[in-house]
Amino acid sequence: MRYRERSAECRAVLDHRMCGCYPPRVRSLPAFGACFGLAILAACASESPADPAPPTPTRDASAADAPEATPSDAATDAAVDAGPPKGPPPSTLPVTFTRPDVGTPLTPAELAKATDELIAILKGTSYFQFVDNRVHGWPETDPGKGYWYGHYWSGVRVTKAGGTVTYTHSTDGADNVGISTAPYLEGACYGYLMWGDAKLAHLTRRMLRSYTAWIKAMVRSAGDTNPTLLARNLYHHNVTSTEGGRSLFIDYSPSFPGIDASPSEYVHVPTNPTFGDVYIKNKRSKDDIGHMLRSMALLAPCGGRLDAAGKADMAELKALYESWGKRVNDQGFAIETLDKSQNLWTPPDQLAHYTLIGNVECLGALSLRLKGTGVAGDLDCGTGLGSTEKLAWNFLKNDARQIVRTHHAAALTLAYEKSQLPLALSLLQGLTERVELDLGVVEGGSPPAGFSLPDVTSELVYAGNSGVPLTSREVRWLHGRVHDAFTTMLAPANARTFRLFDASTPDGTYSYDPPESSINFRDLGMLIGTCASTYRNPAGRAVLDCDKLLAAF
Repeated sequence: MRYRERSAECRAVLDHRMCGCYPPRVRSLPAFGACFGLAILAACASESPADPAPPTPTRDASAADAPEATPSDAATDAAVDAGPPKGPPPSTLPVTFTRPDVGTPLTPAELAKATDELIAILKGTSYFQFVDNRVHGWPETDPGKGYWYGHYWSGVRVTKAGGTVTYTHSTDGADNVGISTAPYLEGACYGYLMWGDAKLAHLTRRMLRSYTAWIKAMVRSAGDTNPTLLARNLYHHNVTSTEGGRSLFIDYSPSFPGIDASPSEYVHVPTNPTFGDVYIKNKRSKDDIGHMLRSMALLAPCGGRLDAAGKADMAELKALYESWGKRVNDQGFAIETLDKSQNLWTPPDQLAHYTLIGNVECLGALSLRLKGTGVAGDLDCGTGLGSTEKLAWNFLKNDARQIVRTHHAAALTLAYEKSQLPLALSLLQGLTERVELDLGVVEGGSPPAGFSLPDVTSELVYAGNSGVPLTSREVRWLHGRVHDAFTTMLAPANARTFRLFDASTPDGTYSYDPPESSINFRDLGMLIGTCASTYRNPAGRAVLDCDKLLAAF
């Protein structure tokens, strides 16, 4: 076989590897040898570390506007919630893991500057109010008292007319919204732990109930004997919402039903015992499962501070996903769904199967087994990052990299939760190596095409919240991303995006999503976890001035 043919074949393998999809032509050991040989050549490409200077701020942190409300007006509204304490819980990381510091240690002034910039973003964008405004599903203000929930969607068109905002959904619907909902959920939980704000407790409940809604929507009727199933999404009849004092019309009609498009289909469930007449999107894939399982494990400390209704929500969420995880495990790591006729069905698509050949998706299988049974059994993923994967890393599609990153964090945090501590320590070592691998790629001279900088930023944040002791080098890199968000998010041109429901914002068409920067807006709330996550590692370098952050709201 000529080198050009081997190169194309190799890329075919590597592009599909984390999805478990191996074209028949490339299932031979010689093909794999050629692939890994090419990966070795790529790993030897030039690396000239260069951390570009962050942009100059366009406005002073102290001048940041407060467009709707500050992050849930925590300073004034915390009095409404007399139950939970204010202030982060102590670190309860159940393993000891350290690493040598790398880079120049940060001064107190540098920590204070980065913290001031994050505070300015949270206030200037009304961060949690923005999240509360955008997440939706079924409103709590429904006179019929239906099951209320809200998650962060994709593909939504936003218009404002006569003071009423309309969210219009798309014909092809929203897939993989756990990717965006999970970090917003984690951020709301961390904010609640920090400031004891009742609004943040309620926002946390709205989003965790959306995870539950995706399971409840798969029940065909009262007395359904199907196993626990998980939908991609669900769509209701149109609804007017006054939740939170907002005037909002949710137009689900383009998705009721929508137009089937790969990778999922619309399935009519007219007699669902929770929601009544709904359409669901079937064929749940692996893309957002790691995000969701990680967020559920990191969410646990909030449960101890929620009221009785919140604790009940948490208990239901835990029971349903343990049941679902056990079912996927028992089916050989295949994700069942409903077909167009509401029959139980295992899609042949690779998106619905975790492949264990060569341990390529061991972390995903391990996450689900831990969630469902609490033990690893015969699954041995090592540290979660093997030498072969390191060599192949630059050749993967970015979504494949994200699947393995997020399942790694999910497996680690679930190992803590299930008291599988030798396993947790091994996975923690591997996640640390993964962070070093990714940061080396983005700081190198030529990251591969499609290698997402914001995804690496996200990884560093949730890794730090999951026990990886961050170094001075990594913290400085994160500070550069916060500064980028500071200059981007607070630009005057973006103000109306964050003031959508404000009476002063005129009628027109607006973006559902915030502006982009080198850190996703949804991940900014997760930074609070560097002060509030119970799995933060006391051996790591501080990312923020936590006393300053605590006092800011």
